[in-house]
Amino acid sequence: MTPMVDLGFLLISFFVMTTELSKPVVAPLSMPKEGPPIFLGNSNALTVLLAGGDSAFYYHGNWKDALLADKIEKTSIYSVNGIRKVILEKKQWLDQHEPGKAVMV
Repeated sequence: MTPMVDLGFLLISFFVMTTELSKPVVAPLSMPKEGPPIFLGNSNALTVLLAGGDSAFYYHGNWKDALLADKIEKTSIYSVNGIRKVILEKKQWLDQHEPGKAVMV
């Protein structure tokens, strides 16, 4: 019985060490075709700027407009009410509006 158990463990360890589980795969990147720029309404854009440590800054729309209106917000990356909540709220807002139509705020 013992030699069969030894043989079983040898076969298992052989197949575990020689089997390739998965190869790294590069995701395809789809770039827009050459042509006129695509219009994106300021209300549809969310920009996230990563800072050091646990902090990040975000703003909606255009940088200049957000800077002038003092609408650049600071948030945490890891907390429950951090950047994840901001992204989910933006996604929910975009889902409520007609797709493909830019909304000006």
